[in-house]
Formats: sequence, C-alpha cells, structure tokens
Amino acid sequence: MKKSIPEIVKERKANMGEGVMKMADESNGSKRISIEQMIDEIKAVYGAGRLTETNLLSWIVFLLAIDLDWQEKARQEVFELFGRRTPTSNGIARLKTVRNCFVHLFYKK
Repeated sequence: MKKSIPEIVKERKANMGEGVMKMADESNGSKRISIEQMIDEIKAVYGAGRLTETNLLSWIVFLLAIDLDWQEKARQEVFELFGRRTPTSNGIARLKTVRNCFVHLFYKK
C-alpha cells in the first residue's frame, strides 16, 4: 500500500478536485493529510467494507441453510443462468431470487 497510494495520488493530482486528493496538496499544513494518514483512512474504509460484506454473506448462508425452499429456488436460478460455468459479477447482479431471498428470509415472521 505504501508504494501504490503515492502513485495513485500522483496520477490523480492532474484531475484534482475536492476530497482527499485536494487535502494531500493543501498549502495550509494543519489541513494537509500525509500519505500515512491517507493509507490509514483507506485501510479503515476497506476493513469496514470487508466486515460488512462478511456479515451479510454469513447471514445469507445461515438463512438459506434453514429454509430449504428458498435454497432450492436460489440454486435453480444460479444453474439456469450459469450452468456449470464460473459466475461473473455481471451475471451475479442479475440473480433476482438470490437477491430477494435475503429480504424474504430476514423479515419472515
């Protein structure tokens, strides 16, 4: 990260606007953000996203495990769309049953 962040900052300075890129080049020292601070912020955002994603996926797996009807509907939809091919991110976005099963199972009374 310590190598890639400065390279990204350098590339984006040409298109500098509001936000972190502007803060990295701030002439007022009290408002300037260092590369180390920038890396810490990126790590925090990345970590929060990973934790949220992990929790969501864990809940989906748990809820599908306890409701075999929705599990079968989701499995069927995946096989219809992908067959035995590896799912792609574009295809995953089209999985309506898989997307809706979480809402249904979570709010099930």
